[in-house]
Amino acid sequence: MSGDFGVLLTWSSEAQPCTNIIANEPCLLLSQQVAGINLSGGFASFKWGPGRNGSLCLSGVVDPMPVLAYRLAAQEYEYVRFAGLMERDSNRTLIGQRLNIQATPRLRMAISETAILSGDPSPFFYWPFPGLPLYALQHVLYHQDVRPGNDANVNLGLDFSLTLGEAPEGSNERAHRTELYGEILIDDAQSTSSSRSWIPDFVGALVGLDIHRHIGTWQVTLNGEYTRISNYVYSHRVPNNNCIYHGIGLGHPLGPDADAVFLTLTACPGPRTSIEIKSTFERHGEGHIGLPWSRELGSDGMFLSGVVEKRSKCALSFTQELAKNLSLTASLETVSVENHDNTEGIQWKGWAAGVGLRAAISGICSPQWDVLP
Repeated sequence: MSGDFGVLLTWSSEAQPCTNIIANEPCLLLSQQVAGINLSGGFASFKWGPGRNGSLCLSGVVDPMPVLAYRLAAQEYEYVRFAGLMERDSNRTLIGQRLNIQATPRLRMAISETAILSGDPSPFFYWPFPGLPLYALQHVLYHQDVRPGNDANVNLGLDFSLTLGEAPEGSNERAHRTELYGEILIDDAQSTSSSRSWIPDFVGALVGLDIHRHIGTWQVTLNGEYTRISNYVYSHRVPNNNCIYHGIGLGHPLGPDADAVFLTLTACPGPRTSIEIKSTFERHGEGHIGLPWSRELGSDGMFLSGVVEKRSKCALSFTQELAKNLSLTASLETVSVENHDNTEGIQWKGWAAGVGLRAAISGICSPQWDVLP
C-alpha cells in the first residue's frame, strides 16, 4: 500500500467549511515474485514522470482503478506494464508500460506509453509482452482491421532527470543537489512534412529545476517549473477514448490548451517541520478534454485559443510531523483571475484555507526510479 492520504477541514470565499478526504497516488497492490518477475494485482493510480506539479502522461490524481501489472528489473533497467479496468459500461481499459534507464549515476531516462481502449478493440492491444510498442501497434491495427470500435488513444512520453554540479567537500550530497528534469508528451505527431502542413502535432512539454541547499541549520529547496500543453491533447474522436477516468484527467491537472509557471520555495528549519511558499501563473484557452481536433479546424487554435483566462495563485503551507508518516498540515491560498471562465472582462478573486492530518505511506506502486533518491 502506498500514497498520500489525508482528512482536511477546508473553507473558502465561495463555500462554507467542510471536511474533505484526499488521496494522491493511492495504491493497494498484492505482489508475488515468480521466476524473477514481480506480479501485482489490486487497485492503483500511477504517477509516471519527474514533474513536481503533475506529470504529462500519468499524474496519479484519478481514483484508483483495478489493475494487473508486472515488473522486470535488471541492473540499470526497470520495466513496468499494467492493464487497468476503467468504466465497464463502455468497456474502457487503460494499458500502460514504462521503461526506466539509469544511463549514468547522474542521468535517468524513461519512455512511457499509455493506451485507452473502448468498444471492441483488437486483442493484440492486450498482449502482455514487454516492449511491444503501443504507438506503432495502434497505426498497424487501425489500417489492418477497420472494424468500428477497433481504435485506441495512445500517448507516448519521454522524460529525464539530470543531477548537476558537485556537492561542497564535507557536505551532504542530497542536501546540496541540483537537478534538471523534463518531459515530453506526444499525443499525435505527423511523420511527414506534407502531413504536418494540414494536420498539427498534439504535444505537451514540461521542464523544471530543483536546487537543494543548506543555509545555516535550514534545508532550503527552490523549484521552478514550466508546463505547456497544446490544444486537443488528451482528446479523441471516440469520446470513450478520452484521457479521463470518472471525470478527472489522467494526465497533467493543467489540461490542454494551457501553460503555467510554478515557483516553489520550501524551507525546513528542522527534520520534522516544513514551510512552503508557492506562486503559480496559469493561462487557459478555451480548449478542454472532450474537444477533439477535426480537419475543418486545421491548425487554428492550437494554443491558447479564443478568450484566454489568466489565473494567478499564491499559497503558504505549513507541515509538522507528529509521528512517522503522520503530519499536521495547514494552508492558505489566494487566487486572482482575469477573463474568468474564458469570458472577456470578467474578474474574480478568492481565497481558500485548510487544516488537517495527512499520512504518507511508501510502497512499491511506482517504479523505484520515479521516486527521487
